[in-house]
Amino acid sequence: MATKANTKRGAAVFKKLCSYLEKNNIEHYKNDEILALRIALEEEGGPSSLILAMDCDVGALRLLIPLPLAMKPQRRLEGAIVCAHANCNISDGVFDYNADDGSVVFRMAAFHRDGAPGEGLFKYMITTAKETVEKYRKVFEDVNSGKIGITDLVFHSK
Repeated sequence: MATKANTKRGAAVFKKLCSYLEKNNIEHYKNDEILALRIALEEEGGPSSLILAMDCDVGALRLLIPLPLAMKPQRRLEGAIVCAHANCNISDGVFDYNADDGSVVFRMAAFHRDGAPGEGLFKYMITTAKETVEKYRKVFEDVNSGKIGITDLVFHSK
């Protein structure tokens, strides 16, 4: 359970984040009660959402982007390999993979316990997450459809 001080700090960061989004005309849907917001993303592979939420218990701003796909049952093992391959090649953030349902979520966090993050961090998180997801979404789709195999991915990727 978050202390009053942590909740107050989290609320201040959330307010600063919302101000940044409004200043940059980034449409978002916020929930002040739970200190979370959603930005709709229209991507080549279909609509998705970028979710930003405060985790006041640990003093973190968490970012999630669920990919608009689920790996087919017969491609679940390949999905895990794609996820591991992607995670070895990205500089910030991580793909989480659920082998039970084939879902993939990109996750990133920034901790703010000793200071408030600024606009530069917000821009970095949003931009990096969107670029990373766009780069690897196509790889997940191509493996899921059988267009490329794991051998092609692991041994011939750049």
